[in-house]
Amino acid sequence: AFRQALARTVEIDPDLILIAGDLFHVVRPSNLTIQHTFREFASLRMKTSAPVVIIGGNHDSPRSADTGCILDLLANLPDIHVAHGSYVQVPLRNLDTSVFCLCHRALPELSSLKIEPDPSSRHNILMAHGTVEGIVRNAYDTYQISRSQVISDRWDCIAFGHYHVFEELAPNAYYAGSLEFTSTSIWSETHKDKGFIEYDLEARKLVKFHTVDTR
Repeated sequence: AFRQALARTVEIDPDLILIAGDLFHVVRPSNLTIQHTFREFASLRMKTSAPVVIIGGNHDSPRSADTGCILDLLANLPDIHVAHGSYVQVPLRNLDTSVFCLCHRALPELSSLKIEPDPSSRHNILMAHGTVEGIVRNAYDTYQISRSQVISDRWDCIAFGHYHVFEELAPNAYYAGSLEFTSTSIWSETHKDKGFIEYDLEARKLVKFHTVDTR
């Protein structure tokens, strides 16, 4: 499913690629998984000039900052930007675009953060990993994101990660869902397609939800 998603992305030839957390299912993936993932991203960099922005989710971000995060390995590849420890702005000057990254580990400080676009950027994207108010909340979801904190027409696009099913929260805000059935209640998702989103920043609208084959 992962290889298929990347191959389809290359065909689409986007200007920007976003991964909204939980690229890995565990904090310490197997050596084989790490090698495979790095190889696939290295291949991707040779096939597209689109920068990649990845944020840390609850599955692939260690609780302690001292532990280090496996996602940092991918930041060694050209034009791959990783945010997993705090709320940060990633400016992409060539695209006149800013991606604001609200990773899972930044959620405890959400009430004190200033979540707003950069007026000097032509396009502003908010990418967040967590459960938004109104979405099914799991027992391990310590923090819930209020809609008023993150959903606004001021953003050109809002990309959410964490919830494993494709869901529209607003015309400019979406959960893409997961590429695989990895939820605690996978049977409740069997009637839902898995895939990723293609979005038009200029028109501020969803172009297509691309499905992928899963196990």
